[in-house]
Formats: sequence, structure tokens, C-alpha cells
Amino acid sequence: MLQELNKIAIWLFDNNGVHLIHWYLVLIVFDTIIGTVRSAHNSRLKSRSYLYGLLIKLLAIMCIPIANMADDLVNNYMHAHIGFDISDGFTVALLLYEAISIVENLHAMGAFTGNLQKILDNIFASEDKK
Repeated sequence: MLQELNKIAIWLFDNNGVHLIHWYLVLIVFDTIIGTVRSAHNSRLKSRSYLYGLLIKLLAIMCIPIANMADDLVNNYMHAHIGFDISDGFTVALLLYEAISIVENLHAMGAFTGNLQKILDNIFASEDKK
């Protein structure tokens, strides 16, 4: 069963991007768990915002095969080699987004201490002002 799922993943995402997808799914699980704990910690556990976040993550996962199709279109049909893989670049951007989301959730729960907490206070305070 696991081999069939891996074959489907390779077909959807191409062979070199599957490891990025695995890391992205791991970060999604961590972000969902930490976000749920954060919401429960702040007594703001609402199903609507939780489901909205899961919908955004599902749409992001579904956009990766679309980026892979754009890769195939540019490389195989238009014969324009741009020097990087669009789907891998998109997945790396999603990985960074999830990592920042995890750090933001941990910061909101007060998990960091010392100078790192002050630096993150400045970063996330400037985002809140926008």
C-alpha cells in the first residue's frame, strides 16, 4: 500500500520533489498540533478558524502538482529551460511559510526566552502594525 502511494506521489510531484513534499507534510502536522495547543492555551479554540487553516494547507498541497505541470509545460513543451524547478521552488516557499508559522505559534505561547524572545517580539510586533 505504501509503495502505491509513493508511486502516485512521484507521478504527481516528480521524482526529485517528493522528499520536499514529505518534509512539508511533517511541518503541516507539527504546525497543526502546535496551532491547536496555542488556540487552547489562549482559550480561542474555534472550529471555523481551525477549518479555514486546514483548507489553506490543503489548497497549498494541491497547488504543488499545478506548479509541477507548469514545469512540464515550460521545459517539455515550450523548450524554455529557466534553470530551476518551479514546483520545487514553490514547495520550498511553502516549507519556509510553515516553519515561520510554527515559530510564530511557539512565540505566542511564550516558548522562547532571552534574546531570541526579544528579537521575535520585534519581528512579530512589526507584522501586527501592518
